[in-house]
Amino acid sequence: MKVKILSKKRILDAFFKVDEVELQHEKFDGSMSEPMKRLNFERGDSVAAVVYNYETDSVILTQQFRLPVYLRLNDADKAILTEVAAGMIDKGETPKDAIIREVKEELGYEIVEVRLLFKFFLSPGGSSERIHLFYVEVFNNGKVAAGGGKIEENEDIKICQITEIRRRYVFDMVEQGEIMDAKTIIGLQWLKENNK
Repeated sequence: MKVKILSKKRILDAFFKVDEVELQHEKFDGSMSEPMKRLNFERGDSVAAVVYNYETDSVILTQQFRLPVYLRLNDADKAILTEVAAGMIDKGETPKDAIIREVKEELGYEIVEVRLLFKFFLSPGGSSERIHLFYVEVFNNGKVAAGGGKIEENEDIKICQITEIRRRYVFDMVEQGEIMDAKTIIGLQWLKENNK
């Protein structure tokens, strides 16, 4: 597959970055496409984790307000999403280092076991963001901080512990469309299939 980048310019350079690219690419019949313009939302790589407390047989999730969801649904209650712990990979960090940091910041736990499940692109038609999804285990004595996110980043995260008795409820939430976050759905489906 041949790709020709004819021009590339950054049209937004803030917390989020957007590049406008003019390109041609080889088509399936072997010919080159006509020149076209595409936008790329450059966010970098991120991490997420299904967090399981082995001692209490529980899944630990987060809840937080998400502006894009509010703008789409115009409903403040539905804009509070239930999600797995997640965040961006900082410069110089490995994905494993980043998920260890994020679980501590958001949930307050030191991690016992870290296992990479999947790497996937979140919305490849418009964004280059790639998520590294992990399964991690924690224990009660690993609770070393309050969690809730970083105040200086205006994070306001509620911690939700879904115990074994209620675990079926979290899968029902996925099936009924109450959990609308893709990385969380993927992680919980893995958890369900692997009998954790």
